[in-house]
Amino acid sequence: MKKDIPNMDDIFNTVSGQTLKYYRTQKGLSLEEVVKKMKGKISRQSLYKYENGKARLKTDTFFDICQALNLDSKILFKEINIKTNILSNKLVSSENNENFAEAMTEFLIGLSYNNFLRDNDLPHNDYTIFDEMEILFENVKNLFSEEEQKDIKKMIEDKRKERKQIIEDSNKENDKS
Repeated sequence: MKKDIPNMDDIFNTVSGQTLKYYRTQKGLSLEEVVKKMKGKISRQSLYKYENGKARLKTDTFFDICQALNLDSKILFKEINIKTNILSNKLVSSENNENFAEAMTEFLIGLSYNNFLRDNDLPHNDYTIFDEMEILFENVKNLFSEEEQKDIKKMIEDKRKERKQIIEDSNKENDKS
């Protein structure tokens, strides 16, 4: 019997809650302390439900919690989005018996390239894009098993070598002209 794949909203709510809980505990704050900082906009029970993916987190509540935790909501939202996409790709890949490491490497390449182009006005440098990809992977590697981590790291390195060879071959071709 086929297992149902959770929908993106469920994955997003779970990841959002886990991420907020992670930062709250890193800051050494209790649920009560966060609620107090929010001046009672939500209850302790509601915050608990958000952190455990048991309730849908509204956008304004997300921003209020970020403010109470003194977190940059844009950066946190980006982190949550990346983790949500990775988990949904992982679920779909396993359901379709696809090579998850290959799918994730391609996803990280696309994401890194988009981040690099958006965040830099400099002409792009492929080696820097691969550095960005490795940084992104380091930030989300806890979502993968050790075997998946090894496979993805190897594929990132193989892609880097492949791209380097293409550039070298292109430069040799241009030198001949």
